Amino acid sequence: MPRAPKQCADRACSTRVTGRPYCDDHTPMNWKGERRTTTAAHKAWRIAVLRRDNFTCRLKLPGCTHQAAQADHVLNVKAGGAEHDINNGQAACENCHKQKTQRESIKARRGWRGTPPPGSALLP
Repeated sequence: MPRAPKQCADRACSTRVTGRPYCDDHTPMNWKGERRTTTAAHKAWRIAVLRRDNFTCRLKLPGCTHQAAQADHVLNVKAGGAEHDINNGQAACENCHKQKTQRESIKARRGWRGTPPPGSALLP
């Protein structure tokens, strides 16, 4: 028997979906089956960024471990940043990368432009 439709996991959306948590408009990047980070070009970019930054996190957000194992796009690709330009990359530890990605995701979903409002979770 088919599953009953349920509301999109994005609380502000009233779209009904079946067999997945989000509707097409709210599916987070890379949940659509994209394999962008497993390509040879992306792996080479990541290593080049980490070597340039001496495997040291450049974000330095609260909880930073200082040991970078991930490369972060300064301007994310979805916002128009160059995907494989080493100048659009910075080394990041897992904790800082998660925080930055979460802030970008919240900002994108809420449609904020420029500086977030005072007291916002988006502020460092």
